[in-house]
Amino acid sequence: MSTGYPLVEERALDPARRRGLIHRQRTRSGEDLPRPSAHQVLVYRVDGEYVPDPAKLGRDHTTVVDASHVSVVDLQHDAQVTVRLAIPSAEASDFPVLVTFACTVHNAVTVVREGIRSAAAALETYLRGHRRIFELGLNASASQINEVRRDVNAQIRAFTTLRPPVIPGLAVTLVSVEVLTPAELAELARKRRDLRDTHMLDADQLQLNQLLDLERASGESRLRGLRQEQEQTLDAANARFQHLSVIEQLRHDKQVAVERLHAELGLDEARRDHLLSEVRRTAEAVASDSRTATLLAHLNGELSAGEFAERLRLEEAHREAVAREEAERSRAELEMLRQERRAEDERVRRENEQRRLERRDDAQLESQLAREDRRRAEDYARADAKRAIEVKLEILREFAKRGHFDLVNVNLDRLVGELVPSTTTARPGDDELSPAHDRLSFGDPAALRDPAALRGADAPGGESPDFDADVREEDG
Repeated sequence: MSTGYPLVEERALDPARRRGLIHRQRTRSGEDLPRPSAHQVLVYRVDGEYVPDPAKLGRDHTTVVDASHVSVVDLQHDAQVTVRLAIPSAEASDFPVLVTFACTVHNAVTVVREGIRSAAAALETYLRGHRRIFELGLNASASQINEVRRDVNAQIRAFTTLRPPVIPGLAVTLVSVEVLTPAELAELARKRRDLRDTHMLDADQLQLNQLLDLERASGESRLRGLRQEQEQTLDAANARFQHLSVIEQLRHDKQVAVERLHAELGLDEARRDHLLSEVRRTAEAVASDSRTATLLAHLNGELSAGEFAERLRLEEAHREAVAREEAERSRAELEMLRQERRAEDERVRRENEQRRLERRDDAQLESQLAREDRRRAEDYARADAKRAIEVKLEILREFAKRGHFDLVNVNLDRLVGELVPSTTTARPGDDELSPAHDRLSFGDPAALRDPAALRGADAPGGESPDFDADVREEDG
């Protein structure tokens, strides 16, 4: 039968059979006896006695043959045995506690004789005998597990120190005390972590969405700007194409006119070359300036005065529109830069204001702490001075009561200095406490014998506590 630690296995043995053909000697078979490990030992029960096996007994040995039971004892050094307890809390839950002991078997025969099958069960019974352990968590909730850990650890260690566990045949030492986190508290912590992580993810997602919206808005703004530039470039290209078309048409018309004129008048080669040169210069002038081309078309009668004026107005309106668009784009870019600069200035101003407020709070806190330190120092000095006065009065009063001032000259300052060591430095004005105190300090017998003087020296309103209440009467 397998049990655990320190008894690994227990087995009842049948009577040994005689084996062999000649001698018919009693012996045990290999199936009857357990096979111990290197750190385990066999203990036989023979006629009510327990005999350990020194690993030298054969299967035909008298002890082995006559044994009725055999046990396997674990001799492992400092074997860890864990005891699990449940300490009730103020809520409907328990604090799981794991107490670990180091156990070593020093007498295997005692272990078998006493029937110590499970060291864990014995140690659990030992711990449950200290009821104070199970009362430590009654006023604590699950969230106060750290305080419970300190209390339980200290209580169990104190208990095992004052009343060490005693298990026959075993040496037991406390190793550790662990208070585990309750399952519901661990689940709550996990949910809090999940909630915090979800919140952080939502915040990151919101921030990313905001950045994406800003990038999208910026991209759309840039796209609109590019679209406007492309439209303006296309309009300018169309205007140039129309202008070039007009120039080409004029050039063609001039060429046709020159050829017609040459055919009609029969000009010679030199005049034709001269006319061609003039036509080239005219075409070049027309190509470089749209107004020149328009003016030339008007002078040649191709455009009426109204058409010429309308053409000039359209060209001027086109140039003004292009100029306005360029100005609007420049103003939009400038306004965007100004807004970014204002936002940056506002952020810097807020950071500077926050730092200034923090520095002001730190300065106020330091000033308040310094004032409190000075006030406590002054209170300590006043308390020491008052205590010195009370001691002086009590001593002088005792001497006056017993009539020693007529016989003995007592140095009161030295006596008070011995009785009340000074812990603070005297401040100016501390010696001028009261006239009666001055008389008492110099040993005025009249003041010592006068109860009113004693009362006026220490108590307001001419009243003082009864100094005779605790004074032991002695014979003078």
